[in-house]
Amino acid sequence: MQRIGFGRIESLRVAGGQPVLDPPPRVIREVKLGTEPANQKHDDPADYTVKRAVVDLLAELASVGTATVAIEVRQGLPARLIVEEVARG
Repeated sequence: MQRIGFGRIESLRVAGGQPVLDPPPRVIREVKLGTEPANQKHDDPADYTVKRAVVDLLAELASVGTATVAIEVRQGLPARLIVEEVARG
């Protein structure tokens, strides 16, 4: 998500509350034109602190169980989760 910056992760399968990367999801990056490039720094993984948005995302994925989802990414963090489910009568 840090590499995406702004955009979406689409068609991500979730099974048993865990992301499944086979097949790989679609990644769509958004690039704003006509402005200075954003100063995106990629932290050293050793210095990485899990942000609240990531904790919330993982909790939501666990509660989803099995589904297909899309994740909206803003400033390298998950901002919105869209869950695709089959309607049951």
